[in-house]
Amino acid sequence: MWEVGTQRPPDLIEQEREKGSEYRGPILATISNLMKDGKRLRFDDGEEDAIPEWFQSLTYNRMAQNSRE
Repeated sequence: MWEVGTQRPPDLIEQEREKGSEYRGPILATISNLMKDGKRLRFDDGEEDAIPEWFQSLTYNRMAQNSRE
């Protein structure tokens, strides 16, 4: 859903590197570690105005670490 709303390829590793994180290593293990740490794709500030709130909420709900969140 995130990639549909943003029209960008999903890249959690790149997103976290931009914030200064030092995640490195094999891609699947790195993504797994990021997700275990609670990291998820996020909408940038400029995108938040362009993407309806209900869509953002639904997207974050589907990406929640605990599916009951």
